[in-house]
Parts: sequence; structure tokens; C-alpha cells
Amino acid sequence: MTEQTFRDIIDRFFTAVEQKDIGIVSLYAEDAFTFGTGKVEITNTVDQNRKLWEATFVVEEMKFSNINILHLRILETHALLSLNFDLKVVDNGMTQLFEGGRITMVFEKREDSWLISQFHNSVPQLGTQESIGWPTISQIQQQIDDMISNLGLNPNLVSKKVQIMKYLEKARAMMIEE
Repeated sequence: MTEQTFRDIIDRFFTAVEQKDIGIVSLYAEDAFTFGTGKVEITNTVDQNRKLWEATFVVEEMKFSNINILHLRILETHALLSLNFDLKVVDNGMTQLFEGGRITMVFEKREDSWLISQFHNSVPQLGTQESIGWPTISQIQQQIDDMISNLGLNPNLVSKKVQIMKYLEKARAMMIEE
């Protein structure tokens, strides 16, 4: 197989996303494992994958740009691909630009087709070029709990909404410092 074969598959993948074509699931092996940044973005069956794409397709528009293949390694029965991209999302009349998204895919040759057998995507937080990883989120959560305790409150009794608001404020401060 040639690099062009995989460029064609990637073109079909991004076109299907932009057109909200649920046929995108045909690019995946039946037992493909997929996961995104959020812990609810995990699938390992066609039905789960279809439901995740259906939930993704509720936005008004998705448009990819600056798609750049960073690494492609083609073996006899497998291929490894890493790329980055920018994504414009229009939802409820609001336009958001996510820069520096990343995708890794493992393809398997099954019969005469190359299918995605493992997929991971990571889309940075809005307005940044980096996702916040779990260790940082954990540290921020601890700082929030400490701040709540310093106010004389029990962190376990403070509403999740308050905790999320405090997390967002801390994340904004971190971005400004950088």
C-alpha cells in the first residue's frame, strides 16, 4: 500500500465528519477501540461508535483545516498514522475555532480493506493550543478543594456547579500566566 491510500482514507474520514455522514462507521473495524479526551468518549463496538458520531453530528457545522500528517508508517498488515488539525465548529449560531487538534489511528488490513482498528483524538480547550491533561486537572481540583476548605466549607458539600466555575476561573488564570 502507498501513502496515497491512507491520504484517501483520511480525506474520506474528514469529508464524512464535515458532511455529518454516519457512514463514517464503515471506515472502522467492527471491534475498533476509540477514545477521545473525555472519559465518555470511549467505544469498542460499531453501535457505540455510531452513537458517539450521532451525538457529535448535532452541531450545525464542522470544518477542518490545516490537516497535517505528522507520521505515517505502513507495515504489511498494519499502519500507524498521527496528524494534527484545526477545527471550526458552529453550534447554536456560535462559531468556535479549536487549534492544534491531534488524531492517532492504527489501521489493520482485513481482507482487501484497510480499516481503523484504534482511534484517538484530542481537541484542545477553546482558545488554547493544548489540552489540559489529567495530572493538571487533578492538581487544579485539589487547589479548588483547598480554597473551599480555606473558606471553612466542606468540599464534598459544595455543588459541582461551584466547583466547575472555580476550575474554569483557575484554568483562565493559568492561560493568562502563560
